[in-house]
Amino acid sequence: MGGLCLFRRDWRKIGMVLAGEPARFFKIAKKVVWEEPEPWIWKPKYVDDDKRRVGRPPEFMARPLVMLCLWRIYSGKSYRWMEGYLEGNHEFRHEVGLGDEWPAYETIRRAMFYLDESYLRRLNKRILAELKKTSAEGER
Repeated sequence: MGGLCLFRRDWRKIGMVLAGEPARFFKIAKKVVWEEPEPWIWKPKYVDDDKRRVGRPPEFMARPLVMLCLWRIYSGKSYRWMEGYLEGNHEFRHEVGLGDEWPAYETIRRAMFYLDESYLRRLNKRILAELKKTSAEGER
């Protein structure tokens, strides 16, 4: 029944495709996110008296956090898994634009909470369209 289907699959080919998936996704996501205007995730709070900012400025730029939020949606992983993945992959952090520091899982979750849903849907739609295009070109 179901076991026969799994037995006949060539898992090595599937593994090879999935191995390059994060790099392919982030190459396309970086292009798409940098073409869009930067989202203002954290709105500054002002004191009414002299219009100066109140609160700590954000630790990380908005675009790398947007890319991490999109990767979380695409991969279906948890916030804690993403924190561990970022901690262990130095090259990946630099490719995303985080440098030597990485956000905690709570920072990624907070960024996802503050982002506008329509903004994320628009970016996700563009990224998936690009992924479909590149996979169709690769099959030819």
